[in-house]
Amino acid sequence: MRKFGWSHRKAEAYRRGTCSEWKGTLTAISDTTSGAFPGLEVISELGRGAETVVYRVRRSNADYALKLLNRPGTDPERALTTIRREAALLACVDHPRLPQIFEVGEADAGPYLVLEFIDGSPLSHTLRGGPLDEAMAVRLAIDVVGPLAAAHRAGLVHRDVKPDNVIVCAGGAARLIDFGLVTRGGAHDGRVAGTLLYSAPEQTGMLKRAVDGRSDLYALGALLFEVVTGQTPYRSTDAGELIRLHATAPVPDPRAIRPELSPTIAAIIGKLLAKDPDDRYQNGESLLADLQRLSVQPRSVFEIGTHARSVRPTGPNLLVGRAKEVTELATRWLNARDGSGGAVLVEGPAGVGKSRLVREVTTAAATDGDLVLYGKCNPDDPVPLAPLRAAVEHYLRSVDQLPPRERELAIGRLRRAAGRGSPLLAALSPMLAALVRAPDLGGKDRHEQFTSAVAAFLLDLAAEWDGAILHIDDVQWLDGQTRRVLQQVATGLARVPLLVVATGRDDEDNRSALTRFRVDLGATLDTRIPLNPLDDAAATDLVALHLGGVRLAEDMIDELVARAGGNPFTVVEYVRAVIDAGLIIPSWGGWRLDLTGLDRLELSGDALDLVLQRIDGLGAESRRLRGQPAPGPGRARRGGGPAVGERLRAVRVRLPARPHPGGAAGRAVARRAAPPAPAHRRGPRGGRQHRLPLRLRDRPPLRARRGRPHPGKGLCQRLLRGPARPGRARAGRGPGLPGRGGRGGPGRRSGPGA
Repeated sequence: MRKFGWSHRKAEAYRRGTCSEWKGTLTAISDTTSGAFPGLEVISELGRGAETVVYRVRRSNADYALKLLNRPGTDPERALTTIRREAALLACVDHPRLPQIFEVGEADAGPYLVLEFIDGSPLSHTLRGGPLDEAMAVRLAIDVVGPLAAAHRAGLVHRDVKPDNVIVCAGGAARLIDFGLVTRGGAHDGRVAGTLLYSAPEQTGMLKRAVDGRSDLYALGALLFEVVTGQTPYRSTDAGELIRLHATAPVPDPRAIRPELSPTIAAIIGKLLAKDPDDRYQNGESLLADLQRLSVQPRSVFEIGTHARSVRPTGPNLLVGRAKEVTELATRWLNARDGSGGAVLVEGPAGVGKSRLVREVTTAAATDGDLVLYGKCNPDDPVPLAPLRAAVEHYLRSVDQLPPRERELAIGRLRRAAGRGSPLLAALSPMLAALVRAPDLGGKDRHEQFTSAVAAFLLDLAAEWDGAILHIDDVQWLDGQTRRVLQQVATGLARVPLLVVATGRDDEDNRSALTRFRVDLGATLDTRIPLNPLDDAAATDLVALHLGGVRLAEDMIDELVARAGGNPFTVVEYVRAVIDAGLIIPSWGGWRLDLTGLDRLELSGDALDLVLQRIDGLGAESRRLRGQPAPGPGRARRGGGPAVGERLRAVRVRLPARPHPGGAAGRAVARRAAPPAPAHRRGPRGGRQHRLPLRLRDRPPLRARRGRPHPGKGLCQRLLRGPARPGRARAGRGPGLPGRGGRGGPGRRSGPGA
């Protein structure tokens, strides 16, 4: 019993069953010995929480962990959906340091999840012996950050990072467990979830910001503070006071408790515990880079948080089906960077991936060291110049985070770009005016001068950087004053290395607004990139990427693609809805899709519109091939209620359907019979040489002066070769059984991701 941190008194009470806290445990274990968990032998209890009990169980001489969901008064079907969702989300992350998933089942005591047994003890028990030394703390943090960052890349937030949810194995390795409170980043479910000792201000509602991966990094900072000092950063017996301390109290320095700690580990913990999410590490990769450097160079002192995140996304963040468009946009950007500025319009229906396509290039440009400004238009926004103000101020906040020397260089560029027009720029951004020390002009109306000053500032800033991208999203909602600024910017684009990239919807309601935008920019808008829905192969790739480690059979993926269609937004939302509804189920030998449940799936908004069209457009023959009757006004879904087709048709339809004449089965046959796709078109290895504007001719060569890679070595140049095409997961892969193409069973890994 001592292994689990129990006192002898509690252990004896547990043994005798005289402690009411453990009576339910004895009953549960007694029930399981009589076959409550079919095929599983309960060995011992590992732990329990408010709503769960975890057992060590055995099946065919292999040990597993069984998590029993025990929520009295909860609807059994809802509880089963909850644990199926947790299983699928955990498997989607597909990281070797996360527990493997094997089975979801139902017992009299409630639904349960069978997963990998991790032999070790909670970090909270380890810390009872006192704080860890710095080297062990860094190693532990590295072990936890890896899977946490993988979850964040998959769009998930753990929400309960704490010592109880970190298992320390016999060799000292740490494993993150318990995704019972996992949610999607940015989602608001109205609940305060997590453990208050480690919860970020936005997670408790004290800060009105979205709960995302940075909230988990805050919790990790609180955990690391406890690991190196032996106590949590904030302590109070009153929950309200504890929440207030996390939101308002100064961040404590761990060296005040342990002076021997290095300044670097103290700085890392301090950055993780920043109140504002924007002041923390922005992703796990950046944190991991600092921790690994500190591990290799113990107690070294260096500037933290300077690691640039890789522009090669992985998993669900990988762009699929847009190789031609990426090449076209990247080529136009490289031409602009070499002195031939201009404008690009990326157009298509809502959800088709316009912003995602542009982000593929702008992320590469930023990593190459170029300036990227981003602003988004909103319908009926009463604030003039809102997208330009947002673009400039987002950049100014990033300048404020730079190391001192780089910050001074950036401020110098801003001041030179503002020039004599700096007093006029206060109306664009008070933050900018303060940074460039612009004098106040008083209340005199200088409307026309202001428009010219903003346009000149953008052009001169691009010249100072020797290359910049201004990305304006949703230009169909562009306000009048921003239009006038962009008109003036267009008159100078040919002279500076600035590329204006606009995205806009080209549906019937917004077509006239896009036409007006094209007229505003005139001949400088020399590139138009229309985006259409993904083809079947790309849509299949997208589904497989979002399923991650969930290996569905090919016909099941085809079924999802047939229902979701080729709009990337719809595909992603549909897969998420299927997972959240508990329709993807592990069962020892693999994963299966609840096809009956798909007809009962609840959707909302634009995703519902698009899926409705897709299903109705498949036709009777396609439905026959898929083994489903065509919907009719009188057909009722299983379990009563209105027919699916009748219920969904209440939502208005916006986009035309793209049915395959043979439905899902015909689609699969056509894809298998089709010839292999040609290799991605490769672009030039070097950027085109352009005559530089007069203002740049007398300067040293651009890349020699700014330390850029030679043409052909930058990340934007790599995009010309086409983004990597993801491989499709093999059909029928199981979640962890030997001999089934999955991972090799409990306690070891095999195959991709090992």
